[in-house]
Amino acid sequence: MWITKEIEAKIDRIKELKQAGFNTPRMVFLSHKHKVKDINFIFKWAEKIHKEDPKQIFNIRTYKRERDEETLQTKHYTDILYSKLNSVLQEACLYHNCMIDAETPDNGRWAGNILIQTNEFERPDRFIIDYCHKEKRAMVRDHDKNKAEYLAILGAIEEPLETVINKALSFHKKNVILEWTYFCKPAGEKKENLVWWEYRSI
Repeated sequence: MWITKEIEAKIDRIKELKQAGFNTPRMVFLSHKHKVKDINFIFKWAEKIHKEDPKQIFNIRTYKRERDEETLQTKHYTDILYSKLNSVLQEACLYHNCMIDAETPDNGRWAGNILIQTNEFERPDRFIIDYCHKEKRAMVRDHDKNKAEYLAILGAIEEPLETVINKALSFHKKNVILEWTYFCKPAGEKKENLVWWEYRSI
C-alpha cells in the first residue's frame, strides 16, 4: 500500500478543484469517524439521485489519513446498486474514509494522471500524462497502459488529451498530479465529459 504526504485533506483538495472551475464528480465524503447524521445525509443524497435516475449506480473510493499521510491503492467498490449501498458502505467505512460518487465507470473512455512541470521561471514547460484508452470502462487505476510526454507546444496532440492539458494548465497549482476521466457522456457536477477526481503531491 502506498502512502503519500499530503498537507491538505483529500476532500479539501477536491473542493479546491471545484472552486477553481473544474468539473468534479457527484460525490459525498464519509469520515471513518462519522456520526449518524453523516450517514443520514449520504442516504438522502443517494435517494435523490436514485429518484432522478433509478439505474444510476454508485462507487466508493477508500483511503486512510493520519496526520499528513494518506494511503493510495486501497479498496475501490464499484457498480453498487442503490439497494446495496447501505451494506457496502457499512463495510467500507469500518476502517477507511470513504468518497461515495454517482458516476458510471463503464462510460469512461480515457483516464489517467497529468503532471504539469514548470521551468526555473515557474512557467509550464512539460506535460507528462499516463493514461489508458478503452472502448469501455477506462479508469484512473489503469493509467499505466500508456505514457506520453509533451513539451509545452500544443496543436498536434490528439483529443481528448489536448483538452485535458488545456484545462490542467488553468489550475493555479503546478507540479502536482491531477487525476481525470473522460466519459462518453456528460458526467460530474457540471455535466461535462471531462471529470477531475482530485490532485495530489508528487
